[in-house]
Amino acid sequence: MARHENRERAESFGAWAAAYDQHRESYPEPLIDYLLDLAQPETVLDVGCGTGKLGALFVRSGLPVTGVEPDARMAEVARSHGLEVDVAKFENWDPQGRTFDLIVAGTSWHWVDPVAGATAAASVLRPGGRLALVWHVPSRDEAVDAAINAVYRQHAPDIEALTPDTDLEAIIEPLLQVPWTEPDNATFEWSREFSADAWVDYLSTQSNHRLMTDATRQAVLDGNRHAVIDHGGTLTINYSTVVLTARLGS
Repeated sequence: MARHENRERAESFGAWAAAYDQHRESYPEPLIDYLLDLAQPETVLDVGCGTGKLGALFVRSGLPVTGVEPDARMAEVARSHGLEVDVAKFENWDPQGRTFDLIVAGTSWHWVDPVAGATAAASVLRPGGRLALVWHVPSRDEAVDAAINAVYRQHAPDIEALTPDTDLEAIIEPLLQVPWTEPDNATFEWSREFSADAWVDYLSTQSNHRLMTDATRQAVLDGNRHAVIDHGGTLTINYSTVVLTARLGS
């Protein structure tokens, strides 16, 4: 099953929207500065906006941001951060004639049908507008990484603890069928430190963890907590935030 076709997982986040908003990582400010400089937008569309983690950063820059989000509970939190949100899957969304200078998708485009999504994005971008797809690529210290991976091998062997399961080639290829120009990418390095409890809270917002049985999830979370405690009590995640951009030909 393609990632975007797993709707149980894709639409599972709303059940813990407040926790997601509290514990999930944000995005580095240099990324926002980069996109503002690149696109010079007056309007922004945030696809799969979730609770507004990415879109809210553009709101803080003084821009109007429209979000498209399939879960009403996530959308409600995003509205509290200043986004105007339509509840819909992006592929089925009716923009009602609206167009945008910049479309962003923060760690969400893998939930969008890659072919229909590419067509939908092109249809609502103004000529010369930019599409920006963003993902975090995390890493951590080898010793604690080994300890945490051992927890998953024991209790949830089908899950790679920190390896993104997104097939970027499958996502990018359909985009090439649209008349994009100036494809580019940029990477922003930053880090975030977690206490043992904060790390467990963060993992509890991951869809693959929420869909475990209660017993398995508890064993995985307990194992992660002990792994962090046994390696100094804090865990530093180093992020490479990657943004893929393209301009719609005019």
